[in-house]
Amino acid sequence: MNQFRINYSENFIQLLEDFAKNHSTEDRKTFKQNWISLRNKNIEIFQKEISQIQNQGYDGDIDKKIFESIRYYYRKKVLNQTTKPKNIKTKLCGFSREIKQKMDIHIKNIVQETEYLVSPADAFDDFCRQSREEITIEVFRIKSKVNQELEPNEITIKFKKSYKNRYYKFYGTK
Repeated sequence: MNQFRINYSENFIQLLEDFAKNHSTEDRKTFKQNWISLRNKNIEIFQKEISQIQNQGYDGDIDKKIFESIRYYYRKKVLNQTTKPKNIKTKLCGFSREIKQKMDIHIKNIVQETEYLVSPADAFDDFCRQSREEITIEVFRIKSKVNQELEPNEITIKFKKSYKNRYYKFYGTK
């Protein structure tokens, strides 16, 4: 049976993670040069790890496999940790009954007025154009209830999801 996944020793993993952390933003050519330099400096560690991997039954090009894992796994892992802040849940309150009713009325009207199936995205865009004032009032209401700084993106996504869910519920019952 072929083995595709390689399990490295803890010391070797630490070496790979440290290298990835220090060289995560480099272009491929510079990254490869630094990788070769690291490999030459730590030849004993690499030889020990290579023999251990061969004993586990891996028969492919181990150098290539290690480089690919450092370049495409460990490096990406470091980049994702540094660029993405930890998910901090913001508590959003629900929409008012008035805005929900406004959404429902808009959905019923748009479905009845058109002979073809309107996409939820197009219907939402039309709702936003027609109900700009009500949406603004609702945004201020939500911001005042949630005592945190909200990104406009969060509220937009919430509006979109709510509208599309109502849209699909209406089409499901039609």
